[in-house]
Amino acid sequence: MQIRFSLLYHNWARWCLFNLLLVAIAGLVIRSKIIFPLAFIQQKNLLHGHSHFAFGGWVTAALMVAITAILYPEGPDKKLRRLFYVQMIASYGMLLTFPIMGYKLPSIFFSTVTIVVSILFCFYTWKSLATLPFSVHCWLRTALLCNMFAALGTFALAYLMATGSHSQELTIGSLYFFLHFQYNGWFFFSCTGLFFWWLSYAEVPMNQEVIKSCWRCITIALVPAFFLSLLWMKIPVWIFALAIIAAILQIIALIIFLREWYSLKNFMPLKPMAKYCMGISLIALSVKFFLQALSSFPALSIYAFGYRSLVIAFLHLVLLGFVSLFIIGYFLQMEFIPARGIEKGIYVFSLGIILNETLLIIQGISAIAYIVIPFTSELLWLIAVLMMGGIFWLNRKSV
Repeated sequence: MQIRFSLLYHNWARWCLFNLLLVAIAGLVIRSKIIFPLAFIQQKNLLHGHSHFAFGGWVTAALMVAITAILYPEGPDKKLRRLFYVQMIASYGMLLTFPIMGYKLPSIFFSTVTIVVSILFCFYTWKSLATLPFSVHCWLRTALLCNMFAALGTFALAYLMATGSHSQELTIGSLYFFLHFQYNGWFFFSCTGLFFWWLSYAEVPMNQEVIKSCWRCITIALVPAFFLSLLWMKIPVWIFALAIIAAILQIIALIIFLREWYSLKNFMPLKPMAKYCMGISLIALSVKFFLQALSSFPALSIYAFGYRSLVIAFLHLVLLGFVSLFIIGYFLQMEFIPARGIEKGIYVFSLGIILNETLLIIQGISAIAYIVIPFTSELLWLIAVLMMGGIFWLNRKSV
């Protein structure tokens, strides 16, 4: 039975897609700063604005739309409507204030507002999630808790920035704490929960015990997996052991999920472009888990965390390859955005992601080997243009 979603969700989804275009434009400006003399731009501050808006104005906002829609298909109540608009206002506030002033009172204020929104969103939706099957609400409730827990890293980072702390380990550790519980918590658990909800809604014959087993493995691994981000530091042996166990549990969960996906692939009534997006998203997720497992080897962890290009490649792999393509595919499948005419935009965007990952990895490996590859910055700039063009096409055809 086809659910008739409120038109408001369609409008919100397109708004989120427009924010993805702003994220791409900011990314292009960052790449432009590297090769053009743009003295009026503070690169570090722009990076903060770019990343905060990508998280708040694109991913978090889109996940709020998707979760609210499955709970209240006829339309959200006033509290959730206001919460979404506050999230958007705060996200635009971060996009404007961080590039201008960095970590100062206004930008910290808007960042704090998004944290309050995450707490209230969890509070407003917690009970309603219980109406969903356990195989769905266990993922989404874990996601909501991770979104709030990640705020501890934000508060720590803001405090260190505001006080001018020069402790590199604390600063990077706080940043990785925030990124871990956003990427591996809020983003991952939300996308997985939404996918399992769609399988349930489409009456695909799932094995509930398999889904529960995946959730248990990933949830047990969640906290110790954070230590995989700290292997560049001098950590006790027992923490290193926990990190390895977490990496193994994630691989086990991935194998279980892939087996279930393969057994159900012929039962999934996915639209062609939604299937394309989710297929690439699954590949990116698989690569992510294997890279995290490889990073548990000390000889490799030095390279994984010591070269900026490789770090950026990993972050983009998750944010663009896994999360963004999944959200676009999900919006297409739920008909929040039209499926006609957007093929070129998705193909161009996904091609840009693949080329971006490839070149960043080549750049990182060449740096390890002390080899200088000419014109990499220029090529990365052209790829940023390509990705922005693809997202622009998506927005143009979604109106």
